[in-house]
Amino acid sequence: MKTILKVILLTAVVGYMLFAMVKFMSIDDVQPCRGLIVRIAEADDEETVALVDSADVARMLRRGGIRPDSMMIGDISLMKVDSILLGNPYISSVTSYKNAMDYLCVEITGFTPVLRVMNEDGTTYYLDAKGVRLPVNGNELPVPIVTGHVNLKWGSAHLPRLVGQLYSDDFWAEEIEQVYVNRDSTVTLVPHRGDHLILLGHVANVRDKMARLRTFYAQGLDKVGWNRYKTLNLEYDNQIICTKKK
Repeated sequence: MKTILKVILLTAVVGYMLFAMVKFMSIDDVQPCRGLIVRIAEADDEETVALVDSADVARMLRRGGIRPDSMMIGDISLMKVDSILLGNPYISSVTSYKNAMDYLCVEITGFTPVLRVMNEDGTTYYLDAKGVRLPVNGNELPVPIVTGHVNLKWGSAHLPRLVGQLYSDDFWAEEIEQVYVNRDSTVTLVPHRGDHLILLGHVANVRDKMARLRTFYAQGLDKVGWNRYKTLNLEYDNQIICTKKK
């Protein structure tokens, strides 16, 4: 008898809990959405600028038929939210959810450009740190510009690392005015000071080459003059080949 009463009591408790959960969920579903909360995770470097912001996210959702400020929270499809946002080329991942306060929350990881390629054939695009090509959206972002003859496959593999090595050094970030890629995928640097070109050559041992050049700047050009040479060739190990102006 006691066993039967326990089973009945347990069944009643479970039934009430299920009823309460369904009732609570149904009440939640008919509550108005209170708004949109967007969080964009960017690179560790606080000076980098992402290609998408909170206002962009809101516009994309509205165009896709998701209007958090005028919809019931239960009518918002998180799968649709993710699909709309992942259609943007500047967004790499999305996590969306509804919080306990009836807000639609969206967490985004965006692609962050580290350089812009401006080819002589007229093509232009951004590359992120992993070499992912990103279209230009009309904004002028404060990232290094690489010009010349950039093959996309080669550029994606080598340019983010090259630019990172050059511009992570405060001295060279101020000194290097332009990075130019030749047709044979060798690199020429145009400095702010002096009237010479820096022939970096192939993008190997860049840190060693630039350390060698910095020593030469301090011990050589500071003494003989910054406009004495036409080119400074760093391509060969342990030496700098200087070509004088005629």
